[in-house]
Amino acid sequence: MKLRAALLTSVAFAGVAAVLPAAAQDPFHIAYLASSSQNGYNQAIFAGIREAAAEKGVEVEIFDGAFDSTVQFSQVEDVVAGGRF
Repeated sequence: MKLRAALLTSVAFAGVAAVLPAAAQDPFHIAYLASSSQNGYNQAIFAGIREAAAEKGVEVEIFDGAFDSTVQFSQVEDVVAGGRF
């Protein structure tokens, strides 16, 4: 289930990044809400996200949920309320 969610998120990010011009006048901001950054799989996902974002001129911020649902919920609230993404 976690693998499927990660893959769907990655595909969604790639789809958004593919339609953006390489040199956007106003940077496009993406928040990537991750379950954790403490394993090799997630670290590889992060590297791919950063690489794709750099190629498309997109600013991406990765939020580490630390496998903690309370932290993850708080991050979602902050991202939604913040208006930056």
